[in-house]
Amino acid sequence: MAAEGRAQPRAISSDLALVPVYRAGLRLELQKFGNSKRDDQLSLWQLDTEEQDEPSIMVSGLDLSVTEDRALSALQILLDKTGYKGNRPAVRADSPRYHWQGDIPRLSITLSDFFEAYGLARAGDGRYRGHQADEALEALRGLATEPRSIYYERPKWAGGKKQLDVIRIKTPIIKLAEISAWQDLEEDEAERVLAGEEVLEKRRATGLVVDFTPLLVDQIDSFYLLKPATLHKEILDYLGKRRVSRSVSLFIEWLLTKNTATVRIRKELLAERLRLQKYIKQRQWYRIDPLLQEAVETAKGLQYLNDAIEDPPGMFTFWLNPARCSRVQGRPEAETEAEEET
Repeated sequence: MAAEGRAQPRAISSDLALVPVYRAGLRLELQKFGNSKRDDQLSLWQLDTEEQDEPSIMVSGLDLSVTEDRALSALQILLDKTGYKGNRPAVRADSPRYHWQGDIPRLSITLSDFFEAYGLARAGDGRYRGHQADEALEALRGLATEPRSIYYERPKWAGGKKQLDVIRIKTPIIKLAEISAWQDLEEDEAERVLAGEEVLEKRRATGLVVDFTPLLVDQIDSFYLLKPATLHKEILDYLGKRRVSRSVSLFIEWLLTKNTATVRIRKELLAERLRLQKYIKQRQWYRIDPLLQEAVETAKGLQYLNDAIEDPPGMFTFWLNPARCSRVQGRPEAETEAEEET
């Protein structure tokens, strides 16, 4: 029973499994989750940085806000529409930092392209504007300015032996150029534009050019998952509130990385995966438990989970819905396999 005074979850459509999906590279997706072992490993090393500055390790991986995750998803949606090739001439890269060679895609998009992929609705005049549009653009800028401490291992085989490429780097995950152009301005209007003023009576074309790091395309054709393009909107619509905890979307994204229909995990480790470490350290389970409950109930309500139990106390078992979790689809053995994450 829902707590009194809280928004009640809403019914969902029966064809929810038919929503559009897009490819997301698992190398990137796995960086989103908290991982104390990865944090400890990174703390042993001096990280490489693009600027060669002295790094300071706080959190490893991609500790994204809800809006930053939506902005990143929007870019992935737009990239996937181009087959992860981009729509501008690619940049050939030989990156020793990522142990990676290949073409880095580039995207040239309008603000409307970005806002639509982000999941915003147009205002009555057909434009995207207001607080949510500003928030979305600010989140995109955060992806381009905030250095992220990345660590992962890429397995490969050589001469019949398994080898590992180890990637460790601290850098923003995109580069962003914001472009504005005005047409047919009078001389005084041009001066006002150069002074930083808006020329409202003249049409302004605005756009974005996005350059990506190898993290977004690493093994995109062989190591990826399919994500619903409307994931964040589904969550907002289901919970019926404008602001939701990042734990909800992060939990569903964690489920989407799994390739077995049954997953077992300790409660404390699940809280770590959902980046609730500060509450774990302070033993504030009264804060953690409601966040986990909301995440699990939302995943069940949106049909990512068929069922979930906590038995014995402190150990969760989740039964994933193959119709919504793409990595479980087409794996007959997945119905009987069980993964226990440690």
